[in-house]
Amino acid sequence: MERWRKAAICGMAAALVLGACSGRGHDTASESSQDVATAESRRSDPPFHVLILDPRVPDAALALPRSGPLTDPVFLWRGLSEGKAPRGERLAALLAEAAADPRIRAVVVCPAVSGTAEAFRKAKAARPDLVLLAGEPEEEALSIQASSDLVLGTGGRLEAWLGAMTANRLGATALVRIGEAVTPDSRAGRRHAAEKDFALELGLDYELIVIPADALSRGAGAPSRPDRARTFVETAVATALAVRGQRVAFVLDDESLAASLVTLLSGRGGLYVGGPASAPGRAFPEVFGLAASPAPSLGAIEGAIAKAGCAGRFAAWFQPAHESFQAGLALLARRTLEESAKLERLADLKAALGAVAPGAYWRVEYLVDAASGVRAGNYILAYPDAYVFGRGYLSLNKLEPPARALSGE
Repeated sequence: MERWRKAAICGMAAALVLGACSGRGHDTASESSQDVATAESRRSDPPFHVLILDPRVPDAALALPRSGPLTDPVFLWRGLSEGKAPRGERLAALLAEAAADPRIRAVVVCPAVSGTAEAFRKAKAARPDLVLLAGEPEEEALSIQASSDLVLGTGGRLEAWLGAMTANRLGATALVRIGEAVTPDSRAGRRHAAEKDFALELGLDYELIVIPADALSRGAGAPSRPDRARTFVETAVATALAVRGQRVAFVLDDESLAASLVTLLSGRGGLYVGGPASAPGRAFPEVFGLAASPAPSLGAIEGAIAKAGCAGRFAAWFQPAHESFQAGLALLARRTLEESAKLERLADLKAALGAVAPGAYWRVEYLVDAASGVRAGNYILAYPDAYVFGRGYLSLNKLEPPARALSGE
């Protein structure tokens, strides 16, 4: 495990130097170089570590944060190394290694892919004091709850309600979701059904446009999947706008298609409902001609959208859910270990999410079992208010979600 700490310290060195130069304010002049060196030494050798695991990212490709509270060496970032063994087994082996290191006091797995619950169970058996937190769980609720100290996600039904409510607040007359074919009993299938119910209750027409399989696969001599999917989406959206008019709100299963969709809507009309994977810095700078580096400010993005005559038509989350949940859980774990927060206190979770996603206004609720109505003790659903460029926040975080929206998937 020493190799993890060395990698983290080396990867964060530049951020720490910048913090030493720019983050001390008026104290800098009064500190001797020896004091600064001592302080930096303590930062590079913290009393404990919080390990953050992203199983969807190969370990070598994982990018360390460049700014914010998670640049501190307390935090170790890891992906999941590739190998012949199933992902669940590789995750369990990595967690067993973490449990064997007494300086690792907490582990965040986000997304909590299939196999996380079992890996957590084994790690907890080996280290009962190890704090285990799961973000964006992909496993059955009772299973991941039983093996985790805290679980955090959005939940398919809550996401469905948010999509319908955002469309309603944008003044849409219809909500159109574009996605892949799914079975009714799958997570995505249940989310689509719930979204349709919520939309109809709000007086919106609802349509699900399914991207055909031949637009999602690669064939000999055929265009790549992204090009084929984009072509289909452009045709489908143009048809929907021609039939339904410009007050149609569109939402995507796959946010990688967002740039294509927003480009089309900016020229033809229509509304965009950004989901949990959306953010101001994703798709919008590209579509509206802003340089990607350095990252444009919200004001610059908003100005470009207003100049194009599109103000008030595009909504997005302030930061992708994956990034917010991953970093928020890690910061909450640290504060809990430092005894300045408690895992079970919703206000502390909101504060941690707010610290890692400045500008986002969060609402947090306990998961409620759909069958019994019993509130979960350690499974939290969270979402930020949606932001509309040229209009501002929609105040969705101030609304009380219906009970069935809090029943997870």
